[in-house]
Amino acid sequence: MLISMQTQVWMYDIELDELELIHELPADKRSLFIYPDSWQVDAFNTLWIAYPGYGLVGLNLEDYQEKYFYNKDNILPTNSIYGLQRDKVGNIWMSSHSGLLRLYP
Repeated sequence: MLISMQTQVWMYDIELDELELIHELPADKRSLFIYPDSWQVDAFNTLWIAYPGYGLVGLNLEDYQEKYFYNKDNILPTNSIYGLQRDKVGNIWMSSHSGLLRLYP
């Protein structure tokens, strides 16, 4: 089970009753009111996390290491993204303040 908190995503293991921090924004962003909005797993075992106001983060599902970070400085038209959904062919769709966006991982 994933749990979102300000600038963080935690994994809760129900069987072991343990919490593990799997992602946290960089230190200079932790004072901002940025919360993970949604997440999806793609066919390549990447956990995609939408942080509205920050961007899109892709984590390796095996070790939760950050593999990708997309924002308005590279491929996104805006940092305000949310509502991730995966379609039948593997695209990751997201809502944004610039309209509907599609990522093909």
